[in-house]
Amino acid sequence: MKWAIFVAATAFMLAACHTLTPEEKAQHAEQVQTALADRHFKIGVRSAYPRRGGMINVTSDFFLEVSGDSVYSYLPFFGRAYYVPLGGGKGLHFDAKILDFIEKRVKKDITRVVFVTNSGEDTYRYTLDIYDNGQATIDVLPQERDRIRFDGELIF
Repeated sequence: MKWAIFVAATAFMLAACHTLTPEEKAQHAEQVQTALADRHFKIGVRSAYPRRGGMINVTSDFFLEVSGDSVYSYLPFFGRAYYVPLGGGKGLHFDAKILDFIEKRVKKDITRVVFVTNSGEDTYRYTLDIYDNGQATIDVLPQERDRIRFDGELIF
């Protein structure tokens, strides 16, 4: 009986794990590169890595969106703030103009995007590593808060 359950569970898991064909991988990579070239992309985050402490799973509500010369940051913050306005401020919830934007292919399947922005409360340097499969990391370096990193993926 246990053997039958194990075989059924294994078969179900293998059916659920669909590997992409080379054509599907190429198509996905093309979608990623088009979004980056157009400077219109959105990264949904699933986990945060604060400077102090371990990984924190977050809800699917948090994201970072780049649209032309603007960024909309709706990210959680966990860590120490060195200087913030009375009441705590906006943290990583703001929309602002991108002051400096650099995009560079750093490996065969990774594009790095680095930009600087100012929310009115703080200046932030965002470093995004975006993989051809749509996975992404976001490293945020504020001037007045601890650094924090996020893992997520592009939302199409």
